[in-house]
Order: sequence, then structure tokens, then C-alpha cells
Amino acid sequence: MSTNTYYRKTFTVTFYAKGADDLQKPLNHLVEDAETGDVVADTQDIPSEELSPLEAAYGLLAAGSEPDFFEELPDPGEFESDPEIRQMVEAAARVEDINDPAFDDALEKLQTNIGVTSGDVAAPFFSDVEERWPQMDERDRTQRVWAYIETEKAEAKMQAESED
Repeated sequence: MSTNTYYRKTFTVTFYAKGADDLQKPLNHLVEDAETGDVVADTQDIPSEELSPLEAAYGLLAAGSEPDFFEELPDPGEFESDPEIRQMVEAAARVEDINDPAFDDALEKLQTNIGVTSGDVAAPFFSDVEERWPQMDERDRTQRVWAYIETEKAEAKMQAESED
């Protein structure tokens, strides 16, 4: 899986035309016409921003592309069936003390493999169960780690959809 950081740059383009019918054309025709002066395009250039591989994967999915458009991007729909990710989830769940450095190591390895580059979601997610973690059995901890992955996916998907 990817440890790369990806970037997104969004352009907002507004087309102006003399008649509404001119704006019913497909985007590529609007762009071609903009060059001739029949349709005027006003472009707002928004600076590029850094994305995690998981956010980039959801952005590609939202745009109708496959996440493997970029080499090694994670496919969020395949996490549960990936044996390597399953092993990493189980490794994190076996750590009985959430404050043990072994848990941080297991979680970091998992995050890298699912395309997460920051702890912005993990910190509040796991602090919520910090006191209960030692009393949870391994099955419950495993379910909690899977729930964390789903939360990361939901956050990345929400970020991608907010760009549309």
C-alpha cells in the first residue's frame, strides 16, 4: 500500500454565454468554444492541498475513476478482504494496554497500509475507549479497530465529496 502523500488542485471555472443553449454543451465543447470567444470562461485557481492516500482514493472514486489510477493507492472497498490489513487489525487488538507503545506501532503500521497520514481521527477515536480498552476482550477490541477504519474511510469520503 502507499505511503506517498498526494495533492489536489481544484479549479472552479464559470462559463458565460449569450444564450442558455450555449451552456448546454458538454464541458469539452464549452472549453473549445471559450477559446473562440463565443463563451467566456472565468477561472478561479484554488491552491493545491496535501491529501492522504485514502483521501485521494475517495476523490478518484467520487470523480468516477478507480483508485489505482495512481500506483499503490488503497482501495477502501477492499480493506476487510485484505489479509495483511486483517493481520494488522488483529495485532492492534491483541495489545491490552492502549498506552503501550506496541499499540502505537501497530496502529501506525495499519494507518500506513490504509493510506492514512495523520492521527487526527485516531486520537479522539481511541481516547474515547482508553479506560475501557483493558477490560475489553480481543474480539471487542478487533471490532473497535475495524470501526476506527470505517471512521477514517467516512472522513476521507466526506472530504472528497466536499470538493465536488
